[in-house]
Amino acid sequence: MASLRPVSIAVLLAFAALPARAQMADVKTADVKTADVQASDTPAPSAPLDTMPRWAEFPGPPEAVPTPAEIRLRVNAQLAKRQELDTAVAALVWDKHEPDAIAAEARGHLDPAYLQPVDAPMTPQQIDAFAASLRAKATPPPVAQ
Repeated sequence: MASLRPVSIAVLLAFAALPARAQMADVKTADVKTADVQASDTPAPSAPLDTMPRWAEFPGPPEAVPTPAEIRLRVNAQLAKRQELDTAVAALVWDKHEPDAIAAEARGHLDPAYLQPVDAPMTPQQIDAFAASLRAKATPPPVAQ
């Protein structure tokens, strides 16, 4: 009896695994069926396939691509121009004039009549009267009946 015990346990495990195998087979067939449904649900292309561009219609690769050595020469030329510009800017002599002195000199060239304000300064009462006159002008026209 003791020698039958391992065999009977193996048989029980085999029978217990049968429903799981059947369930896995059902899942596989369900996956195949859903794949068929999904494949039939895919939309048709918006344009017929014979109107799609052919590989020969795509542009070819660029032809005049500079080599790394040519690019290095161009970069070195730009760096040399930059150094030349930096040297020229460093050699410039900047004016050390005060802006007030420059403004006073410019005013000296102008007619003094043009340096006066266009409108005379107004008192607060004049400003209020001016604002009231503008408000009176800003009333909308009457509504047409």
